[in-house]
Amino acid sequence: MYEEAVKVAEAHYRSLENGDYEELLKTLTKELQESAGIRGSSSYFWWKTGRRFV
Repeated sequence: MYEEAVKVAEAHYRSLENGDYEELLKTLTKELQESAGIRGSSSYFWWKTGRRFV
């Protein structure tokens, strides 16, 4: 279980580094994926601000 979480986290940050929005979505839960395009949602915020810090 722990190893899978590490793989997802690494994929999440790698997608931010590479600017790959579609890959980022794959690392999110279904609920977060559905709200990703909504300005102000957590997913939207992570995408917009997270790329500045990686």
